Amino acid sequence: MSEQRASKSASSCASTSLPIRFAPGTLAVLDANDGRQISAVAPGTNGFIRGVVRGMFRSRKLEAIGRESTFVLMREAEGRLTLTDPTTNRRVDLDSFGPTNSAAFGNILVASRRGR
Repeated sequence: MSEQRASKSASSCASTSLPIRFAPGTLAVLDANDGRQISAVAPGTNGFIRGVVRGMFRSRKLEAIGRESTFVLMREAEGRLTLTDPTTNRRVDLDSFGPTNSAAFGNILVASRRGR
């Protein structure tokens, strides 16, 4: 199952909170601590990232939750990479979509660790 409700006790090796904002044509991934942009998803690129984020925002919209809250990108102790929305408890197991798609989010996790 690639998508599920978040479990209460996922053991993590690395995680980061990510505000994600829509700029004109671009998806901006920000650092929750200082607001710096750590990744930008340009139009016509990274369809997997765009699709996952669009689905997460759709869940928020269906539950009448705003876009302001952060998502949690986490590399779990057993190595699985997940994206969780703490406001809806929706969790996506990114590795279920293959190594190339998972790596797109893995690169964001690595970028979020730089400069800390």
